[in-house]
Amino acid sequence: MSREDLAGLCVALLSSHAALDTTFEVKCSVPTSEPWSGTLDTEPRDWTALLAAADLKQGITGKMVGERYAGTEPEVDVARQQAVNELMSS
Repeated sequence: MSREDLAGLCVALLSSHAALDTTFEVKCSVPTSEPWSGTLDTEPRDWTALLAAADLKQGITGKMVGERYAGTEPEVDVARQQAVNELMSS
């Protein structure tokens, strides 16, 4: 991914309501052990359209919630489960 593409994605994410409270993993599909043999796009990507078509799930931030890493679960679900576990262990 070029720096221009990454910058365009960041700008699109900043203006996307669906991206609020969401962590994104940006990665390349080509393993680092293989040389990249593609071509550079000359036209900028339409990140807004790509994000609109994506199935973005809000609240998935990959942060710690209490003592637990939320990972790919929404923070609110992890917090709710922790509260239930605490009540059941009392």
